[in-house]
Amino acid sequence: MISVLIKDDDYFYRHCLQEFVQETIQSELKCNVRFICGLSECSVSRADLVIVTLDTADMYSCLQTLKGGMYGRLIGLVRKHMLTESGCKLLSQCTQNIHILSRQSSQAEFREAILETLRNQLGSKTVACDRCPVLNRDILSPRQIRIIADMFEGRSAKEIADELKICTSTIYSHKYILMKKFNLRNNHDLFRFWTGIKLGENTCRI
Repeated sequence: MISVLIKDDDYFYRHCLQEFVQETIQSELKCNVRFICGLSECSVSRADLVIVTLDTADMYSCLQTLKGGMYGRLIGLVRKHMLTESGCKLLSQCTQNIHILSRQSSQAEFREAILETLRNQLGSKTVACDRCPVLNRDILSPRQIRIIADMFEGRSAKEIADELKICTSTIYSHKYILMKKFNLRNNHDLFRFWTGIKLGENTCRI
């Protein structure tokens, strides 16, 4: 019996993925499949395979809920635009062992990832995450942090510029550079990215 945990907010996508995972495991490994409900440290620790959709912020910050699991048994699904060379290099230390796969991958790619993950069973416990780049401010400059934080506190670009003694265009330039660096398509993506980083800072250390 193989226990599988799948977390994705799209019900139809998740349902189809469950059917595919079950068919793949039963036909290729000749094992029955049991699906675990609910994403928590406890459920992750009980799963033989975890498949979870990651937001942009998750790629660069700590994933507290997943600390109870084995990172060699985890497949992270991301949007296609997030699969960049720079993005892969910027993964936080404690998430680098996750098998990253596009949500739009082919059935053959999904099958290969599932079987490789289950057969390898790396089983390496999560390392201490005190060197995660988000915590060390290695991926955001102090000025970028200040600008984005002020923006999401409701301050205008002019107010921020006046306080930092820079021109308004510089504020927008920093925002553009940040969005381009992390493949953020709009303000909603930027907000989710910033929120994820703040949550990661508050929950990362164990």
